[in-house]
Amino acid sequence: MISALMKYDYGTLKDCLDSIEVSMLKILKNSKFSDTEELDVSNHLFFDHILRVGEIAIDRNDEASVSLILNSLSTIGLKAANLNYSFFSGQSVRAIGQIGEKAAAKNDKSILRESRNYLNCVGERFIDKELKYPIDMVFLYNRTITETALKENIDNARYQDGLTESEIKFNYNILLEALLFIDNIGYKLRQNNKNKIYDLTVELSCIQHLNKKFNQNNERFDWIERMIEESLQKYSN
Repeated sequence: MISALMKYDYGTLKDCLDSIEVSMLKILKNSKFSDTEELDVSNHLFFDHILRVGEIAIDRNDEASVSLILNSLSTIGLKAANLNYSFFSGQSVRAIGQIGEKAAAKNDKSILRESRNYLNCVGERFIDKELKYPIDMVFLYNRTITETALKENIDNARYQDGLTESEIKFNYNILLEALLFIDNIGYKLRQNNKNKIYDLTVELSCIQHLNKKFNQNNERFDWIERMIEESLQKYSN
């Protein structure tokens, strides 16, 4: 995979990822792992192989390769969920989330948003399968990606004359996306009568804390605060 990545050979990279998907699905279908074995196998696949390639792609600003890798991670995670492999699915989310964190740390807005979109997509599907660990990971990385992106933006501003209007708008959008992410998953949980299993007020309070911490005394952030308060009231009932 790394050889294909270095050559920007997207066709070969996709073939490699497809081959991994097929092989792993066959193993999962024909094996019965203990929780420890499931974690060991998923860690080896996601973190020793696919994630490592994804991180190199981010360092090379190769968004096309990162997109292929994110798609592969989500596909493997969802197929594992269909076979009720909770830890395997959760580790796929961790890999997607860590790509999102690295993109946020590099201020790569495109990959950051694509990572979050994949988290949202797999999160909805995991609710249907009632797998708690993967959903916990989805919420965790929604928070960490948001905080990393905001912190990076603020840190960069310290070397300038403060945040530009564009950077303030980015902070606003990243917080709004985090809030809508929680609300979307919350809506799906309510549809499936699973909203009592997850305390969404905890997730909302985390975003509220970030909004207050990174608020730029701008009325747009006050509007987010009002939205958070409304959501807190909705999910407290």
